Amino acid sequence: ELELENPSVEGDELVALGVSIPLADILRLEVLASSRGRTAGSVAAGLFVIFIAQGKLLGVQEY
Repeated sequence: ELELENPSVEGDELVALGVSIPLADILRLEVLASSRGRTAGSVAAGLFVIFIAQGKLLGVQEY
């Protein structure tokens, strides 16, 4: 098992910094990707829930 950062295909090899692997030797490939839109949406939704829970958006004040 090997984790590569910013790999690319050059000819018939998968190439990354300091590593070159023939494509024929790769049995399984996993791609980890993140979505900035989903991440930003999740953060915004989390903040919204926190503010609602504290009553900030509804103008509720504790005395």
